Amino acid sequence: MTKISGYTAITTVTADDEIVVVDVHDTTMAASGTTKKMLLSQLSGLSNAEPLAGGGEAIFRRLDTNVTLGMASGTLALSYWTAVTSGAATTATTATIGTAASGLTYAAVGVYSVAGNGNLTLLGSSGDLHASMWIGTYASYPAAVAFTRVAGVRYAFGALAVGSTPPYLAAAGANFAFNDQAPIVFGNVPAQATLPNSIANGSIGIYSASGPAAYVTP
Repeated sequence: MTKISGYTAITTVTADDEIVVVDVHDTTMAASGTTKKMLLSQLSGLSNAEPLAGGGEAIFRRLDTNVTLGMASGTLALSYWTAVTSGAATTATTATIGTAASGLTYAAVGVYSVAGNGNLTLLGSSGDLHASMWIGTYASYPAAVAFTRVAGVRYAFGALAVGSTPPYLAAAGANFAFNDQAPIVFGNVPAQATLPNSIANGSIGIYSASGPAAYVTP
């Protein structure tokens, strides 16, 4: 048997790479624990997401959601994350900061899969909730969004408001000049009347300094 020190060193580390761990709380294999595998994305620092005790996850670490995103009417705002947990989600929650929405004719959130070429495909959406979404200040807005996530897989969360006064949402932010390096963290797609079912990578604007924060739960 080859010692670990004798294996070839990895040169490129990605979130879906696997490592071996001993689960000391599972004594199926031995009293000292059971050998299992885990994804690198489940370790802090390799994903911007944060697992939650109830089985869901925040797409950004909650301590990092300290900026505000002023939504623009008809512009789909995108936040990308690599899942750190696996499971079915039924709800996606966003929050308003400051300005509430008024005069909206459409409001929705959704989750997209991210293909290797950067194209997006809608996995689940809330449908139009303009009568009730983001209408108050400093308030949380859970919306029914059903999809199944897999740890180590990359997704994009999208929020869209159409109307006279879009809301300001809780968000995560970074210098826009750094977002042109793959994998991107924020994106935007202008001139949208509803959440698109698919988005070509080439139509996604990447010079965004912030993206909507959200958490997904069972």
